[in-house]
Amino acid sequence: MYIFTGWMYNTSATRFSHQIRKICAAVDVADEGIVTVMLAVEKIGRVAFAAAGDDDWVISTWKENQLDNALSFQGGSCMWDGLIHVSVIDPPRRRRREGEESVAQPPVPPPRRIATCSSEEIHLPSLVELDSELMLVGYNGSSLSRILVLRLADLAMGMIVPVANIGDHVLFIGARSLCISPGWLPSIGGNSIVCFHAGENYLAQYHLGTGSWSPASDGQLMLSPPSHPCSLIHHIFTCCYRQFWNKGLIFCSESEPEWWAMRKYRYGENLLPEFIEEENWPS
Repeated sequence: MYIFTGWMYNTSATRFSHQIRKICAAVDVADEGIVTVMLAVEKIGRVAFAAAGDDDWVISTWKENQLDNALSFQGGSCMWDGLIHVSVIDPPRRRRREGEESVAQPPVPPPRRIATCSSEEIHLPSLVELDSELMLVGYNGSSLSRILVLRLADLAMGMIVPVANIGDHVLFIGARSLCISPGWLPSIGGNSIVCFHAGENYLAQYHLGTGSWSPASDGQLMLSPPSHPCSLIHHIFTCCYRQFWNKGLIFCSESEPEWWAMRKYRYGENLLPEFIEEENWPS
């Protein structure tokens, strides 16, 4: 188990521990059997990694402002920015030299841009993993009339090829996106996307083959959570929003989830500033 508190106490982030809980974790196993854990910490824009046997974490000397949408993929983290440049942070590669017991710690590699497309080609995109491939899912334009699915592999080659069929899968799109089998959801068939419609403000189901919209479930998620018992669709969609599911709440777009117990210990003092001092961060 890695001692993350050692890194915290060496920085001014100790007073802001509630702000470093939004992380994206990735695990990589190298050919030599070296296991590396990488944490993309959203609020401070830094990446930390440690391998099995390390005494401390290595922190990136660079900052990245788009870690709020980082997605763990194949041991690294993938993210996109407002201009829809998709980048990946690869796990550091360590090599154990013959005759040496320890492994030197390489620096954290900076983000590597792998694909680019414009907001005219896809609007309000999200990243999701489907069958070991990364997909960019968003609207076809500001009209929000259709949903577009693009393979990241195609974008990396400069091609815009909309995916018309995602097979026997349902994509749940939110702050974190999920891919599930429709066998768990008899009311929703495959080749579908479930999202909170950005224009109409309801939980919608979009069929990728027909281009048709329909309500994904009963219940209004705009002003208040649905009445109990909630459907499985509500529970799965809530899993896309950590600030709701980690409190046992159902997603509601107009509510601000709060802890019921020990709130001050979870969020810190109310008078804490909204920024993190950086005098002790690596440069």
